[in-house]
Amino acid sequence: MESVTSGAINAFWYSIVASALLNGLNPRTYIHFLLMQAHALRQGKIEASTLLPNVIPSTDKASMEQ
Repeated sequence: MESVTSGAINAFWYSIVASALLNGLNPRTYIHFLLMQAHALRQGKIEASTLLPNVIPSTDKASMEQ
């Protein structure tokens, strides 16, 4: 059972990193951006779809580019 959970966690992080790279973003900076937005997301102040690497605001995206 633990290997299934570990696989799911690894797939999640791989997906985040790969998505950032495919969109020309620094993965570390993109993950930091996501974590900083987590509170606003939980409060319903922002939509999850606005955090996708291909639709984040250009002002935020500029600071994350590699």
